[in-house]
Amino acid sequence: MIDVKAAFHDADYVLPKSFDLGIFGSSIDDRTQYSIQYVEKYTNSSIELIYDKEQLNLVVNGDSIECHNFPIYLKEKNISSLILDSTSLDVPELALVIKAIASIPKLEVLILYVEPENYSGNSPIFEQETFTLSDSIIGFEGDGIPTISLPVDSHSPRKFVFFLGFEGTRLLNAIETYDVSEDEAKIVFGVPAFQSGWESKSIRSNMPTLKEYKFKGRISYCSASSPKSALAILREAGSSESCEHIYVVPIGTKPNTVGALLYILEKPEGIRLLYDQPKKKVGRSSGVGRKHFYMFTILQ
Repeated sequence: MIDVKAAFHDADYVLPKSFDLGIFGSSIDDRTQYSIQYVEKYTNSSIELIYDKEQLNLVVNGDSIECHNFPIYLKEKNISSLILDSTSLDVPELALVIKAIASIPKLEVLILYVEPENYSGNSPIFEQETFTLSDSIIGFEGDGIPTISLPVDSHSPRKFVFFLGFEGTRLLNAIETYDVSEDEAKIVFGVPAFQSGWESKSIRSNMPTLKEYKFKGRISYCSASSPKSALAILREAGSSESCEHIYVVPIGTKPNTVGALLYILEKPEGIRLLYDQPKKKVGRSSGVGRKHFYMFTILQ
């Protein structure tokens, strides 16, 4: 069982101590520039971690490391505390780091997430109101993430839990790729959203697909900023469904994604991650919003 504690601050927050190591991804907008600088300020050392979708490995401060060797790399650093910048790290990097740190005993982990003030690509026409967040998407049928991805079993009972965001085509692609039926789907929207009205954008973007596949009766909600809410949703799905496999599809908010990844850490058997690996648009958001801090403990 994993216990998650959370706090947030609208203004800058001074951490009471420094951490041994910080891990962050690429800077692509105002908030990732802020979060990376924040991690560097409060850690004794830090690394930039990028998942190379072409070579299927990790790039650590410019050097390539095979994914299966990354846990060894972290262990050799002999750290007792760590800050993860989930703002700049994408799902593959987060998944690989969270899996790797599970084998480091008594490690103190702080996960940082910084909200944007706004997202880019907002149309002035209400009916077409969308956010432009990705330049391209590899798709669910593309190469998986080494040590993380497993094949989808179409011959045994299964459940798909979708955490949804603003890009409705991603849900449609997942349904078509895996031939998901109505009774196999659980749809989760981030409500309340980071800002009032953003939940409407997400729902409107995905509603055509939900109507087409008759998934409207499969909708649930959890707070967009809460990994703990996402954990609760998945625990309920895991306890109530007699499925051999539950497939988690984190295409919504980053805090919900963190919760989903922690659940996979909590129940590694039978829980599988599916991700379509979008290329995030540079300048996809503007401004620096609320700062969230999450700490988790693995209870024995």
